[in-house]
Amino acid sequence: MSKLIFDTYEFIKRLTAAGMPLEQAEILSDQQARLIDERLATKNDLARLEVQIDEKFASLNKDMDARFESMNKDIDARFGSMNKDIDARFESMKKDTDTHFALASKDTDVKLSKLRDTLVAWVIGSFLAQTSLIVGLFKLLPTSSIG
Repeated sequence: MSKLIFDTYEFIKRLTAAGMPLEQAEILSDQQARLIDERLATKNDLARLEVQIDEKFASLNKDMDARFESMNKDIDARFGSMNKDIDARFESMKKDTDTHFALASKDTDVKLSKLRDTLVAWVIGSFLAQTSLIVGLFKLLPTSSIG
């Protein structure tokens, strides 16, 4: 710390003028000067301390900014990786779903084709049975001669 100007001579002079013995005034003056030197700070001391504190806070802020930036990059990388993984999973699920729908569609097409073939066979069979029935009924009818 900077030294404060303390006029020990003036201090001793005032104490002795007030009735204090010279030896006591000198001891008290020395103690007062030592306390001032050791315990009191000047405006310059406080200004230097303020600069040091500001520098430390600036350094701390810079360090914290760097740490936060690093954490943000790490978080962004993790989310980016998770997004890629999720996208890959959804793409895989979409492919699986498309495959299942394609297989179900083919199965449905095969079943519908078989049903159509069965239905056509029944329609043709019914047509032939009806035709045979009609022809048989005509043969059973008495033949009349017109004329």
